[in-house]
Amino acid sequence: MPARENVSDATVAEIPRAGMPPPSLLSFSPDRRRLSFLIPEPDNANLLVRHLYSIATNGTPGFEKLFDPSECESQGNTEESFSLAHKLRRERSRQDIIGVTSYSWGALSDSRHLLLLPINGDLWVKHFDRFGATTLVRIFDCSMPLDSGRGPAIDPVLSPDATNVAYVMDRELYIVSTHGDSKPVPITAGAREVEGRSNGLADYLAQEEMDRQHGFWWSHDSRYLAFEHVDESSVRIYRIMHLVSTISM
Repeated sequence: MPARENVSDATVAEIPRAGMPPPSLLSFSPDRRRLSFLIPEPDNANLLVRHLYSIATNGTPGFEKLFDPSECESQGNTEESFSLAHKLRRERSRQDIIGVTSYSWGALSDSRHLLLLPINGDLWVKHFDRFGATTLVRIFDCSMPLDSGRGPAIDPVLSPDATNVAYVMDRELYIVSTHGDSKPVPITAGAREVEGRSNGLADYLAQEEMDRQHGFWWSHDSRYLAFEHVDESSVRIYRIMHLVSTISM
């Protein structure tokens, strides 16, 4: 957009406020009317807890909260509630914040768009209609067991047409509708039964050494998914012994 239509200086000056970290994960909404970002609550001293805010791109002063974790019914946003797989991915991506740690926009049409919001292993979608009204829907509940397994949603990714979300649960790849009107569907099979195998997860070396966190990819037409298959079942387990001695002073 032309420079004269940019956000006002007064709005820019108040974000972030004194002593607060800068906004992170900046992203435009599909209609380009909002610039969204993660930032702590202005009046909250806990700088590790992020909330989702946005500012209008037409220069309107102030910013609005797009999402607060208290809106959903997921368990408390504490690291103690995260699964081991979730904790390991956070460690490898050097992530120390809680609350809203990631999000993504999607466009269903020119006048309808949505936000994908992963919260503590659950998947929530916030729909926006042409009049600005919003609807919050939980499309996956990790506390509810499926016939094919149970666990948190790892690495959720919207399809390009925003109609489905692909994610990994318990080492297998799934998809679920963003409308919340159907159950998750397993796309892969066979990894869960063998220790050391996984489908759709980036392997340890990819995450730690190559900074690649994704293990699957949507095709541009949203019809296909390519995924990484990891088989470490033949790798022996080596125990590393730590010898500790007590020194008397």
